[in-house]
Amino acid sequence: DTIRLIVRNTGKSDVDIDRPLLIFRNFWSKRKFRLKGTQRYSFYPLLLEPGKTHDLSIDLNHFYRHDKRLKRYPRITLVVSDVNGKKFSPKSIMLRKTLFR
Repeated sequence: DTIRLIVRNTGKSDVDIDRPLLIFRNFWSKRKFRLKGTQRYSFYPLLLEPGKTHDLSIDLNHFYRHDKRLKRYPRITLVVSDVNGKKFSPKSIMLRKTLFR
């Protein structure tokens, strides 16, 4: 029910991180959401200095309450980019179906 996003700046210069894009994928369709922050705090764009990390916990139940059909989407992709548009390697997650959903 919770996904954890950890962004680490391994470069030698500061990076301005833009709002992450959360994509729910089904076989033929996808739903996209821009993340603003957590608990009503908006902290993007975020300046990330060299050697620093940013940790964000994403509660999926918030999205499932918004649209019940999202429970049928088995793949989630998180796309992180900087404010200039450079995309960093997107990570994809396969969700496991349980009896409790």
